[in-house]
Amino acid sequence: MYIKLFGKSRKSISFDWVKDRCGIDYKLSDADKIRFTGGKDHTLCFKNTGYATIVKGNQILKRERKYSLCYGEKIVDF
Repeated sequence: MYIKLFGKSRKSISFDWVKDRCGIDYKLSDADKIRFTGGKDHTLCFKNTGYATIVKGNQILKRERKYSLCYGEKIVDF
């Protein structure tokens, strides 16, 4: 699935929106509180304002802080 974030009228989209749009059958109680935006140099930025624990590599990411992902990087929740 391809989602264009640059030039969108929305400032951000939620993980809840992405999983619904892509038909992903995954339960996450705070999926609407994980927001994605386009960043500098076409990076993907996200911010978790909910209570999901998000991990990037071997690092647990803090809530209420904006992070960027480069091509090929992944995040998971626990």
